[in-house]
Amino acid sequence: MLRPLTEGDRFRVRRWLAEPHVVQWWGSRAAADAAVAMAAHSPTALVRIIEREGDAIGYTHALDLVDRRLPAGTWHADVFIGAALLRGQGIGADALAGLRNELFATTLAAGLAVWVSIRNERAVRAIERAGFKWHAVVPDAMLGPCWLLVAGRG
Repeated sequence: MLRPLTEGDRFRVRRWLAEPHVVQWWGSRAAADAAVAMAAHSPTALVRIIEREGDAIGYTHALDLVDRRLPAGTWHADVFIGAALLRGQGIGADALAGLRNELFATTLAAGLAVWVSIRNERAVRAIERAGFKWHAVVPDAMLGPCWLLVAGRG
């Protein structure tokens, strides 16, 4: 289940951003916290907490970005499961699919894209299960080569 991020969630999200499994793919805590803050303060972004059985366990957002690597009208998504013990259970893929569905139901977005390191095969497979298709390999200053996966409307 996804719910909007609240001010009360900020401490929890910051704590998750320091977890080694999050740092590995999101980069430094400062950079990741800046990305979360940017999303939280954007009037158009969808910023969500992932819950399981009433407990907050992860974070996801969708941002309306202009990026020449993306098809026109495509938004960008990020997701992580903060609770390390719950990784690998399909929760991230379900959250990403839910975010995609909400985005398409509430905006005119043409697509939703995710960048993921080519070294993170586990995440790529989860993103594919959420209905995303491989689009391109793109460079990333922190992660190196990344797969760009896109889910289109419809």
